[in-house]
Amino acid sequence: MRNEVIRQVLHPQETPVNKIKKRLTWFGHVTRMDERRLPPRAMHCHIEATGNVGRQPQRWIDNIEEDIPDLGFNIRTETDSAKDRRRWRHLERFMADLLNI
Repeated sequence: MRNEVIRQVLHPQETPVNKIKKRLTWFGHVTRMDERRLPPRAMHCHIEATGNVGRQPQRWIDNIEEDIPDLGFNIRTETDSAKDRRRWRHLERFMADLLNI
């Protein structure tokens, strides 16, 4: 049985495009939260520690920082846009349309 078939059975809506859309939605949600809450603090924190040998684990924000420039947008500008829910929703739909092309 092919991996694609297994993925469709287990997670029918989990395509790469849907994952990016979901990440962008959560990014906007967390960006609009009060800065004193845990999710925004965790999103931007940096922990100084030694870890295991090998590649560093990828953080959620790393994915966002890759997704937005890949769509032709600036991460700093879009972080400001995410604070305005209407503007972010419009931009989110535009990005989704770019992904579906």
